[in-house]
Amino acid sequence: MSPDLKKVNTHSDRGFDIVYWLWVLMLFLPERLIAYYIPPLLRIRSLPTLLLLLALFFWWHSDREKFKFKWLGLFLISLFISTLFAENTGRARLVFRLVLEYYFLARISFTFIDNQYKTQKMLYLFALQFLYLGIWGMIGFLQTGRGLITWDYILNEEDAFGPLMGIGVAYCYQYYRAQEKGRSKTIALLATLICVVGVILSFARGTFLVLICTMFYFLIKSGNFLKGLLVIGFAAVVILAATSLIFPENAFWKEMQTSTEGISTGTGRDRKVLWSLAWEEYKDNPVLGVGPSNFGVSAARYLHLVKDPGNYRSDTIWGRALHNAYFQILSELGSFGLVIFLMILFDFNKTNRESLSYRTNIKDGSSTVTENNGTKQLILGIRIAMLAFLLNAFFYDIIYYSWFWILLIYNRMLHINITKRKMLDNLMAAKSSLQ
Repeated sequence: MSPDLKKVNTHSDRGFDIVYWLWVLMLFLPERLIAYYIPPLLRIRSLPTLLLLLALFFWWHSDREKFKFKWLGLFLISLFISTLFAENTGRARLVFRLVLEYYFLARISFTFIDNQYKTQKMLYLFALQFLYLGIWGMIGFLQTGRGLITWDYILNEEDAFGPLMGIGVAYCYQYYRAQEKGRSKTIALLATLICVVGVILSFARGTFLVLICTMFYFLIKSGNFLKGLLVIGFAAVVILAATSLIFPENAFWKEMQTSTEGISTGTGRDRKVLWSLAWEEYKDNPVLGVGPSNFGVSAARYLHLVKDPGNYRSDTIWGRALHNAYFQILSELGSFGLVIFLMILFDFNKTNRESLSYRTNIKDGSSTVTENNGTKQLILGIRIAMLAFLLNAFFYDIIYYSWFWILLIYNRMLHINITKRKMLDNLMAAKSSLQ
């Protein structure tokens, strides 16, 4: 895709304008920043919901094609049913509301982001978000000594900020590769470097391991082994330089070495207890689970079934985070939710592969070989970003954060628009053959 959006002549519309600014709120979280520093304006945090309702109104009355999102809709149903039987329905309803909002955001986006120009704007916005949040993470490090964002209730801890930066490395580097030149390429490169530093600042061991895995996946998918090796070498230099400057006396590498402790001591042992509790919850609630965000609520009832609960007691386990998204889905949503979640991943992989298969032989100025290569890199960016998320999900309970749903939406949004372009290319090819 061409990086120079100004050269694309297109007609904007009110529906897209609303959706675009809704995505700005969803990605950059300005209402949380304002509410944090100006507490009397706390009610401004409801602005994204209000704008979503406005976008939903325009979408409902629009005569444009309304695309479905079957598996996400079914996952929403599983959340709703599990919520009905949850011990703490308040916590469960928060999760249901989050996924409901992203479900409607998805369907609205599929309708109004309906051409190449609009899709490019959204992809650029996604890359810009990582640059913005990465800079705020650096500010948080100067304030607290850890990579986090103090004004956000999710990103104000390193175990959330770190995975986000890991996802940013995956996407922003591929976005950089997709651009030929210009401001967007420079911003993508800067965002990539800042995200690498953000992973280091977070001091999160799991995220750093995921970053290493992601870099090797880059090498496999680069198409040019030598060039990929040079990129990894450059990243390694950045990492070594950053760790030496930021953390004295090899503090960073000493912390990373503790990841080899296994499950006998430290956080490894803690996770073993938590995952054992999740398994006991699932065995007692195999169909629907204990309800969204209710693992810690129900854990005390099953603590006696764990052979070695460590320092946990019934009064200290309540509300504890599980630190594994897969055990979380298993225990909180049961077999019903797990199967649908796996189908969501299968559908993601299927649509992503179909998008990657896009090729065109039409060379009339609107479809070129360069554009195909850029499109491929963007699709790979979404794919590798999802890989980074899924690997991080093994260490952190991040499944109910916005990132997973955003990647699902972007992947299908690309697929829908590429499918439209395939149809247009086929029509143009048929027309050329008749002339």
